[in-house]
Amino acid sequence: MKVILAPAVTLDGFLADANGECYTWINPADEARYNKRRSEIGCELVGRKTYEQYKDSYDMQSNVTIYVYTSKTSYADTPRVKFISGDIHTALSHIKNDGFTTVLVSGGGELNGVLASAGVINEIFLSYHPLTLGKGIPLFGSYNPQLSLELLSTNQDVPGVVQHHYRVVR
Repeated sequence: MKVILAPAVTLDGFLADANGECYTWINPADEARYNKRRSEIGCELVGRKTYEQYKDSYDMQSNVTIYVYTSKTSYADTPRVKFISGDIHTALSHIKNDGFTTVLVSGGGELNGVLASAGVINEIFLSYHPLTLGKGIPLFGSYNPQLSLELLSTNQDVPGVVQHHYRVVR
């Protein structure tokens, strides 16, 4: 299974402020670019905290299956939102068994860290937004993975946002 991480980050490497808020600073054109990629892939993997914060937005998705990675068992699947748990390899196998060959990951930081530490991320589309927060949720949460990356391309089609596309080198 191909795992693509596609976060928006500040120049100081944060996905969101300390409260998990990011939609006040993400460029709408970058968000549209992300949504287009998500629609093309057909599924998205998010962490439980990210899902809970933006639940209404995820629940409104009609053309994408959302997988929520969580250790909590109190959730019930819906036709478009599936809750998965276990080690990350088992969770990804569940997505693959549903017929998907690629999954787009939108975070949060802890999920990104789990995926990076497990060595399952294949590509990263990293969108740098022109601001700093000083503190917040780091790209890989509390994890400190070491990744070797090959820069495949740089895109500046969204004003003020630089997006680097990397391949993870194994």
